[in-house]
Amino acid sequence: MFRRFIGRLAPPVIPDDDATPTDSPSSQAQPRYRCERRTNLALVLALRRLLVAHFCDPSTPVLPVEVLLTILQYAELVPVVSLRSTSPADNLREADEIWMAYTIPRLAGLRHLRRIQFSVESHDQGWSNGEGKGTFHNSWTWGELLVRRPDGSVNPLLAGGSQTFGTTDRIRLFLNLSAVLDWKEWNFDSDEATPPFVHLIQPGDTLEVRLRSVFPGWAISAKDGNLTLQFEP
Repeated sequence: MFRRFIGRLAPPVIPDDDATPTDSPSSQAQPRYRCERRTNLALVLALRRLLVAHFCDPSTPVLPVEVLLTILQYAELVPVVSLRSTSPADNLREADEIWMAYTIPRLAGLRHLRRIQFSVESHDQGWSNGEGKGTFHNSWTWGELLVRRPDGSVNPLLAGGSQTFGTTDRIRLFLNLSAVLDWKEWNFDSDEATPPFVHLIQPGDTLEVRLRSVFPGWAISAKDGNLTLQFEP
């Protein structure tokens, strides 16, 4: 019975290559890099509906308690979407490219986005004629988060921008060390961002992870990008 029920709901983790809504302008201009997408949204929302039916309407036929407990044991109760880059970016010069993208779905029962986590390995071209080698000084390759509205306009997050090239409508995710060719791992957690910005993101908005490099000679490479979105339980 448990297996038949799970089959009617959804698997705990669902490959989601075709789940990006088509009503978003940014979803129609897909990045040339590919991502693997996994999510437990369908399972968590279906489980939530079951629990509401069980506790709020005792007359509604529901599964036996032991089956619900088994589901609770194996399910993650926090709705999560994870993206993993499967296309490395190599030596992008004077770039402002979408590397990863995800549109927040409009789903009944899906609450607000609560947390964004991002990790990546990256480096620049490995040389420079200026000062700052091995530091963040005079570094001109980085990654940013841009949030685009369903109508194609940019969500003005107003959280300090890239802090490297004057933009105030983007969040800087990482900054490479200057003139260092070795791969370095960088991590970003919106819980540590000041001021907070995640509450400004709405269903239908598209999150774009963009790779940046400016000025002649500067180039960015990136691989193993992981973007995790956690929603309110």
